[in-house]
Amino acid sequence: MNKLNIEKNQIIETTIIPNTKTQQIEELAKNKYKIKITEKPIKNKANKEIINIFKKRGCLVEIIKGQKSSKKKIRIIDSK
Repeated sequence: MNKLNIEKNQIIETTIIPNTKTQQIEELAKNKYKIKITEKPIKNKANKEIINIFKKRGCLVEIIKGQKSSKKKIRIIDSK
């Protein structure tokens, strides 16, 4: 798992691609990321996977906008 170049209290914009074979976070531009996840967007499973992906990379996050959308704004609560 690679460490992300993000800071505490930073807000990032993401595009989520669900139902892929692997998990991946790709930086597209400053504060813009594409996140591939393996879960389908059903019963909040995709959002939980997104939070866990960031957790594995040393970041505590909160989805602040786009709970039911593929476009999300995520706030970094803490970053190691």
